[in-house]
Amino acid sequence: MSHANTTNEPSTSEVFQVVTLSSDTFIIQSTPAQQSRGGESTSSGKVNCSLSFASTDGHACLAIGCEEGLWIGYRDDSQSLRHASHLNLKMVTQCAMLERFGVFLVLVDQSLFAYDIESLVPSSLESANTSHTPEKLNDTRGVQFFSVGILAERTLVLYMIKDGSDSVFHALDIIVGNDNDGGPLTAQLDLPEYRSRWFRVYRLLDRTLCSVVGSGKG
Repeated sequence: MSHANTTNEPSTSEVFQVVTLSSDTFIIQSTPAQQSRGGESTSSGKVNCSLSFASTDGHACLAIGCEEGLWIGYRDDSQSLRHASHLNLKMVTQCAMLERFGVFLVLVDQSLFAYDIESLVPSSLESANTSHTPEKLNDTRGVQFFSVGILAERTLVLYMIKDGSDSVFHALDIIVGNDNDGGPLTAQLDLPEYRSRWFRVYRLLDRTLCSVVGSGKG
């Protein structure tokens, strides 16, 4: 028996489209034989996040963060998803891609890392054979979460750490691919705490946080 939708409200099928990211990758468990031989577990554990992004050469890719690591593949081919075991990651809870700059961010067990996207999805054989060292962006205090946004026409990454009972926010101003040396940001953010390979790092004041969050995208 069918039922016609006579109301003005759109049906679920008109609002959402359900797409299966992978029908089998995240249900495989390691066998007792593999475990006894010390083989790598193929179980992903709990899935925590997913991200659609474009690789350097324009391929539509998909990253899925899980308790047991990061899986990456092509968005329209679930069979292409592979465990990025060479990264040796556990407890992936967030990830983001700064496509303009070729930087992939991943939050792993409360540590925030930046990877050159070529180390995850190489666009050439030469790039695949090149060593790409990731960069840890926080200190010894654990990152609770991060978000990407725009301030003064520049891309910022905000992350929060706990300092005792206080919540402390830091802003990462990406250096790679930006021609100026801060521009209007220097008037809106504190003086930078330090400068990493890819980012200039600021500690935010309360008034600055409102400005960044209010104008951000992410």
